[in-house]
Amino acid sequence: DVYKRQEYSDLGVSQEGLAYTEYPSQMYWPAVHSARSCGDEDLFRAACKHASWKLGMYTHNFMPHARKFVQFGVDWSSNCDEGWASGLLPTAPAEQMPYVLWWYDRHMGLKAPGALTERFDKDHGGTFLSALLYPGGVEPKDPTGVFPPMIQDNQGRFLFRNRWQDANDIQVTFAADAHDIPCGWDSPICFAFNLMGYDTRFFGGPCKGPGPGDYSKLMIDGKAGGAKKTGKVLAAEALKDGGYILADGGAQYAELGCTSAQRHFLVKFLPSNSALIATLDQVTCDKSHTITWQGNIGAGHE
Repeated sequence: DVYKRQEYSDLGVSQEGLAYTEYPSQMYWPAVHSARSCGDEDLFRAACKHASWKLGMYTHNFMPHARKFVQFGVDWSSNCDEGWASGLLPTAPAEQMPYVLWWYDRHMGLKAPGALTERFDKDHGGTFLSALLYPGGVEPKDPTGVFPPMIQDNQGRFLFRNRWQDANDIQVTFAADAHDIPCGWDSPICFAFNLMGYDTRFFGGPCKGPGPGDYSKLMIDGKAGGAKKTGKVLAAEALKDGGYILADGGAQYAELGCTSAQRHFLVKFLPSNSALIATLDQVTCDKSHTITWQGNIGAGHE
C-alpha cells in the first residue's frame, strides 16, 4: 500500500504536502484503474481506504492555476494537474459523487477558471483519466450546507471551508503535527495555520525554505522547533459554522524550552462570505524566551 509506506493519512495527506500527494498519481492512478478494469481490485480497495476525494474538496479551490490549494508541509501553492483529481473520482462513495462532481467541475472540469487547455489534469498525460473516469449521468450538487465546515485526519491536521462557489471561498488549515514522520521532507508545523480567500493567500508557509520568517505559528526565540518532534490534539469540535481545536505543543515546543505550550484555534464562518479566526496561546517557560505570534503573510513569494 503506497499510501501507508509514504505515511499518508486517512484523508490522503502527506507530510510533504499536497503537491507531493498528487504528482505520483501519474504512475499509481493508471495502475489502480487499469488493474481494476481487468478484474483485480486490490489496488483500488487500498486507494479507497484514504478519502482523498474529501481532501480535494476541502483543500483544492476554484482559483486560477497558480493558487489552487491551501498548504501543508513543504509543498508550494499550486497543484500538479497530473491526473490526481480525475483519478480519485471513482474512489468516492456513490452517494457522495454528486458533491464531488460539483467540486471537480469547478476545480478541474468544464466550469473551472482559465482556458480549456488548462483543465482536465492537463500535465503529463493526465487528461486521459478524465476522459475515462468522468462519471456520466450524475447531476452535480452543491456541498455547501451539506458537508461540515471542518474535517480532520488521523494525524492532527484540520481543514475548514465555508462554501464551494468560486475563487472567493474561504479556506483554512490547522496542524497539531501529531504524527511522527520517519521519512521524506518534514517541517515542524505544530500550531501552524494557512488562510486563503478572495483569490488571495493571506497566511501560508513554510514550504521548502524553513527560515525564521517562513512559518505561520508561534516562534520561540525565532525558532520553529525540530521537524521530528510532534505535538498533539487535546480537543476538537466541529461546529455548524466552523470549528474549535485545542492543540498541545508537545515535544516540539518542549525542545524550544517551553514547560507547556497550548494553542486554542477557532474558526467561525459568518454570513456574506466572511470569517472570524481567533487564537488563544498559553505558554509557560522556566527561563526567559522571546515568543512571537508569527504569520507568513502571502506565503513568501506570492
